[in-house]
Amino acid sequence: MKYLPRVTCNPCDKNTGGLVLSVPAKLICGGLAGAAAQSVSYPLDVTRRRMQLAMMNPDTHHFAKGMISTLSKIYNDHGVMKGLYRGMSINYMRAIPMVAVSFSVYELCKQILELDTGLPL
Repeated sequence: MKYLPRVTCNPCDKNTGGLVLSVPAKLICGGLAGAAAQSVSYPLDVTRRRMQLAMMNPDTHHFAKGMISTLSKIYNDHGVMKGLYRGMSINYMRAIPMVAVSFSVYELCKQILELDTGLPL
């Protein structure tokens, strides 16, 4: 809104600054936010899943000792891409559209309820 108002915004007199994000801009912002959030939190999700499944097989009991030890074990055995970020592309296909739509609906509902969604200029 601040740097590309003519491209990403529509006029709206009820909001601070008189501009709101257009729907495509809302979708893009939500998708980027979802991708960033998933990129940061995904290794913790992989670790959680490994710890949950650890007690089902006697060969994997060493994963149930704690979060830090499980993270380091995954990293030492498989590395970053094949260990901590395994399955990330499928997760992006699920998370990015979900967060983009969620963000857009949230912002549209704020506009419908005439709540301030603008940015002061």
